[in-house]
Amino acid sequence: MNHFLLVILGYQMYVGVFEIIFFLLGGLVLGFFIHFFLVSRKTLSLKLPEREPPIIADTAFQDNEEWRLKYYEEMELQEKVQMQLRRELDEVRDNEELLTIEVEELHKELKRRAETPAPIAKVAASQEEQSEEYLVRLQKTQEGLAAQNQQIVLLLDQIELLKQTEFKHIDTLKANEELNARLNEMLTVLTTKDARIIELEQSRLLSDEMEERLQKAYEEFNALREKLLKVENLSNPPSRQFEFEELQQNHFKLIREFDEYKQKHLDLLEENQRLSRLLADTEEKLRESNFQRNQLLKKISFLEELNRDLQQISEHNKKLENQLRRMSEIEVMLARVQGKESGKDENAPPE
Repeated sequence: MNHFLLVILGYQMYVGVFEIIFFLLGGLVLGFFIHFFLVSRKTLSLKLPEREPPIIADTAFQDNEEWRLKYYEEMELQEKVQMQLRRELDEVRDNEELLTIEVEELHKELKRRAETPAPIAKVAASQEEQSEEYLVRLQKTQEGLAAQNQQIVLLLDQIELLKQTEFKHIDTLKANEELNARLNEMLTVLTTKDARIIELEQSRLLSDEMEERLQKAYEEFNALREKLLKVENLSNPPSRQFEFEELQQNHFKLIREFDEYKQKHLDLLEENQRLSRLLADTEEKLRESNFQRNQLLKKISFLEELNRDLQQISEHNKKLENQLRRMSEIEVMLARVQGKESGKDENAPPE
């Protein structure tokens, strides 16, 4: 009966240690990954914007202030998430070290028990004493396994969410590529607008020069009119009537030309004012576009850092898998040793 109880306890102890190590490490790693991706999905979800009108349109930058506030809030949330993830990573490492120490102690104890021979009576007495300790450990192990199994069921339910999060991460990378393409388009549009601004400045310079010329023509016209008045006062003889009429016609002609130049001058002033307003609007939109470009570059750098963090986590997961593989090999060797001990106990005479 004692031999049968020892065989059962040895088998359950072997299974319990392996399950404790495997499920605990697996649960911690899966919980860390799931928590990381769920929080990342909440804080880094990017909604693809619809096609906007050209950059000159008035509705292109209406929600700029609201978008800026949302960006600052997302940055604060991301800093908090990074601090939480660092703390969880430290806890996982501490738990891993504790489990490694416990496994080494169990291996040493099993090895010590396998190497120390004793008489059959002493072995039976010590096994009876140790069976109670094994039962207590087994009960604690079963309770821990029950709680761990509940956690694993919850983690398995969350695996689908993890897959969906991975798909959304791929969609985020595609959105990043699309944003880069749109940024290049905006840079092309800005280059075109710069050329347009240069043309507007040249037009303004031409209008200023035309205004100066019109002012000089007006002054010359006034001087010529004064001279004509003097000539009219001096040209009383009838012999100069023909010259007076010719001068009068020239005077009327100059008046018409002056009116035409004046009308052109007013048109140029209106065009200059319109171009000045357009230039001011274009400069304001250019500043807003530069700000949006800087924000997009910051998002791109943030996504690159996130990708590097994911790679580091995957490397850490591979290391944990290698450790679990080595531990499973050690457990197989321990099972073989226990099988040999059970064979020796069966060959021994009963009490």
